[in-house]
Amino acid sequence: MAESTIRTGASVFQYVFSFAPSVDVDRVCAALQTVVSLNAILRTRLVDSRLGILQVVTKGAHCTQRLSGDVQLEKYKRDEKNKALVLGVPLFHSAIIDRKWVLTMHHAIMDHSSLTFLFRDLLSIYHGHAPEMRAPFKKFAEYCLNIDETAAKFFWSSRFKGTPAIFPKVEPGYAPNATQKVTLKITSTRIGVEVSLAHIPSFIEAAWALTAGAYANSESVAFGQVLSGRTPGLGLETTLGPMIAILVQLPLLNPRDRSEILQWNKQLPETVERCIHELFSARAREQPDAVAVEAWDGHLSYLELDEMSDRLAQELRRRGVSPRNPVAFIFEKSHWTIVAIFAIMKAGGACVPIHPANPYARKAAIISSAHINIILVSSAQLASSVDLAPSIFVVNTESISGLSDITGSLDETCSPGDLAYIMFTSGSMGSPKGVMLEHRCLVSSLSSLAQKFTWQPGCRMLQFAAHVWDISMGEIFGALLFGGCLCIPSDEERESGLAKFITSSKVNWAWFTPTVLRTLSPEELPSLQSMISAGEPIGSDFAKTWGRALRLFNGWGPCEASILSSVAELTPESRDPESIGTPVSCAMWIVKYSGNTNELAPIGVIGETLVEGPGVARGYLDDPVRTAASFIPTPAWAPSRAKPKHFYRTGDLAKYQSDGSISFVGRQDSQVKIRGQRFELGELENVLDSCGEVRDVFTATKILKGRTELVAVVVLAKPQLSSRAVLKDVSNGYAEITSQHLRTIRSYVRDRLPSYMVPTVWLTVEQMPRAASGKLDRVAISSWLKAKDLSSVRSAMDSQLATTLTPPSTSEEKLLQSVWSSVLDLPEGQIGRESSFMQLGGDSILAMQVASRCPVAELSLFKEASSDGVASSNAIPEDDHLIEPAIAIPSVLDSRLSKLGHSNPFLRIENIERIFTATDAQAYMLAVDPALTLHGYEGPANK
Repeated sequence: MAESTIRTGASVFQYVFSFAPSVDVDRVCAALQTVVSLNAILRTRLVDSRLGILQVVTKGAHCTQRLSGDVQLEKYKRDEKNKALVLGVPLFHSAIIDRKWVLTMHHAIMDHSSLTFLFRDLLSIYHGHAPEMRAPFKKFAEYCLNIDETAAKFFWSSRFKGTPAIFPKVEPGYAPNATQKVTLKITSTRIGVEVSLAHIPSFIEAAWALTAGAYANSESVAFGQVLSGRTPGLGLETTLGPMIAILVQLPLLNPRDRSEILQWNKQLPETVERCIHELFSARAREQPDAVAVEAWDGHLSYLELDEMSDRLAQELRRRGVSPRNPVAFIFEKSHWTIVAIFAIMKAGGACVPIHPANPYARKAAIISSAHINIILVSSAQLASSVDLAPSIFVVNTESISGLSDITGSLDETCSPGDLAYIMFTSGSMGSPKGVMLEHRCLVSSLSSLAQKFTWQPGCRMLQFAAHVWDISMGEIFGALLFGGCLCIPSDEERESGLAKFITSSKVNWAWFTPTVLRTLSPEELPSLQSMISAGEPIGSDFAKTWGRALRLFNGWGPCEASILSSVAELTPESRDPESIGTPVSCAMWIVKYSGNTNELAPIGVIGETLVEGPGVARGYLDDPVRTAASFIPTPAWAPSRAKPKHFYRTGDLAKYQSDGSISFVGRQDSQVKIRGQRFELGELENVLDSCGEVRDVFTATKILKGRTELVAVVVLAKPQLSSRAVLKDVSNGYAEITSQHLRTIRSYVRDRLPSYMVPTVWLTVEQMPRAASGKLDRVAISSWLKAKDLSSVRSAMDSQLATTLTPPSTSEEKLLQSVWSSVLDLPEGQIGRESSFMQLGGDSILAMQVASRCPVAELSLFKEASSDGVASSNAIPEDDHLIEPAIAIPSVLDSRLSKLGHSNPFLRIENIERIFTATDAQAYMLAVDPALTLHGYEGPANK
């Protein structure tokens, strides 16, 4: 009835019968009147009352309309069905038009099974026989009224306990509205002939349940099922033996889908058995005078880069570097970085990039994990790196010019199967994991990408990505292995003048994350011809905005599969702008979303993505357990290959479209991306767990004002709270002590993890919910966090974490306060001289926006520091870490100091008394990436 009140004609049955010439129409009408009088349900009307909807049985006799022949049958049927068979009106009508008998009835009083009984009784009465005795409908109504609701609720609650909730949640008042009808005729089945016709619907229901379960990614499936309510017992109660069949164990992939998927992945790119540096040297011989690198700090031709890296490689070999010796490098953006990378490879070593902004503890952990004995650093990174490894080599003009010339050619000791890179990514076990990428992996992948993107001489590639991100390999080698020019901005230009640099350097190829793209516009970049968006899901608006101005590609791929695995070219007309396209350097398979890689998922069904191909990494460094879990042998369903390849389980969820393209859906684990950087929440939680201030912790991401924020929910270990209510915010009465603990916790995390892994939103609760196992009830916490409004939490948190704010005093500080307020969407009153841009929610992308709005360059590039941080730093004895004149560091620093002295007279050599190594805290505060700060300090330095 509810549906009928919304849509006229819904749930109304209508039947038309033609009377044979021998049928007495009057007797039919009389027989029908008798049937109606014997069955109260046919005389029932539904009425609304304060007690709810009631059934009211009327006493009046049923009367069949007798209409004249001038009434059109189809018009009558249409008009009758459109009548409001709703509350208070008769729900059973009959009419006769030219020996056509029309019955109209509402589903609320009649079902299809009842029709059989109605016509059986009608025929009996027509022929003068007594109808069958039937229990009145009121008996069924009485049965329903006497159901024990408590027992029924307990039964169904028990039945569905632990069943995942339907997502997305259907809003109250939602009414489905069918717009299309699909009819499928099953002409043949593999159901055995021994199965009775009556049981075939059960097979169809099971097939539908399996299909719906596959597309909903759930073993618990709910769908509408119409039952007669008259089903007798099946007679199997006393049968011996197991008769169960678990439906989820049945294969879901049909032969047609399997054939299509195998065809899409039939061709696998060939493995290119070459080394990266070999290909570069060959290119240098082809075009020695062509510009290879145009950086802010220098230009290099292919010949110059080849010769410089040869000389440095010779020195590295002299220091013991071999194919099994990884070498770390720590550089800001510079042409010396490229020299160092090729030198490491030519010496036979594996490159291990380390971000200069990483905390000392993070750097040390990577160096220890990779068993590194030698580090190549820039002049700027020397002071903060001297204690990290036994051997530190500064790569700059002085050190390279002091190296011996190459006599002959370097003996080739490296093979394509040796490691080219070890890229450390976040690990869920609490420590970073090193992805081992062989030369042939990267060369094979790069060769496929070059063919896809038509990289060639004339390509001017921007080197924007951090060296620790695998996309940087695509930038560097995508340019230099195929005759292009690599354009490298300074870190300052990268943050505050990117568009200007791209234009002035005539960059025509770039890789960006969507986050960076939001800070740019096509009008600012007239030279840019092609661009790859990678690292984050791309929004539909990007295809419209950028697809008109240049060739726009959406790329996807894990580091473990060498840079990019699939690519989609997007245009403003793209039907699926968020598609990640088709495989470009591999085969991509989607398996059942259950942790079982032995079964392919049907087309359109969400599952885990596997990557197969020559670009798949060797595994994780010194981690056989995680390697075995992620790098699996060839599954049984895979096609036979001449040279079997590894399969990598990405943990990414995706689905095939009907044309073979792939749509990215999300992650199936706790891996997230912040600012394009992928990491495991488990690693962050392990660090927080190790902090003595924390009892329990839960981390997640949440969209706040259009940005992805990293949220930490913590239970503090020490406060003696008056109550321990589950997921109750710590009261304002404990605000001071809470803020003290949070400052300690945040400082603890910042000293151990990269800045993008430090939560930007902190919530303190009295107690966490726990499951019966004693573990945190992560589902309950996630639901609570999802429903929680964080719009006011950030400002309240910043108020607690900040010391007493000192308002800006100079015009420059007031300008920064205004710009920060605009970019961070915070009131100016919450920004003082002690405020930290990062702690207020900033990041390097927002810093670019700040810099673009500040007309005074030196104000836009302040690095993070605070008077509170300086005051809390440990004092260093005067003679500790003093740089003695005997070592070569002063000469290295001389050129750097002379440059600094031009802009700052206090840094001229004649004004310097002594030079000390910076403390770890100072080095961290002055690191290139983490943050900006608005800071003022007055008073003598020794107070």
